Amino acid sequence: MISATLTLTLDLKRQTSVSEKMRIGKFAMQAGVTPRTVRYYESLGLLGPNERQGAGFRYYTQAELVRLQQINNLKALGFSLEEIAHVAPLYFEAATHRSGAQKILDLLRQRLAATDQKIDTLMQLRIDLQANIDRIQQSLLQPAEQSPQEQLDLETNLQFKLQPLLYQPVHHPPENNQGQQ
Repeated sequence: MISATLTLTLDLKRQTSVSEKMRIGKFAMQAGVTPRTVRYYESLGLLGPNERQGAGFRYYTQAELVRLQQINNLKALGFSLEEIAHVAPLYFEAATHRSGAQKILDLLRQRLAATDQKIDTLMQLRIDLQANIDRIQQSLLQPAEQSPQEQLDLETNLQFKLQPLLYQPVHHPPENNQGQQ
């Protein structure tokens, strides 16, 4: 069983001085993402520079680095950027983070229920596939006492029955990889 723990900590190798201001390239490197990802997160409202100076250069501090680490932790738990954007105001800005943590817990429970339903569907598909495999194997083991036309009819009948199972689409959850790593 795979378990995910919601721990929002910093990688000690990537820590920077609290007073240090970083431009986007260094900030992205510290966070383990690309500058493009940082800009994309900004466009979604998940992240913003602490300040802009001079010619419009973005400057980031430790607070934004922590926020980006938390976003990456939520992504590692399977949350989409849309879901993260939904809980971000509650999670990142609340004094105790309780309301955000409760929303995350609710989303995790919903995801677990959806996963259980997919498992049930896949288990039924597996049972059907195994039954068809057994039936075909049994027909191959029987002596060929049939005329060529009867054998052709049997094979056509089996193909007709198996075709919907063989070409049944497998649904995968949509992935939003735009701007993500």
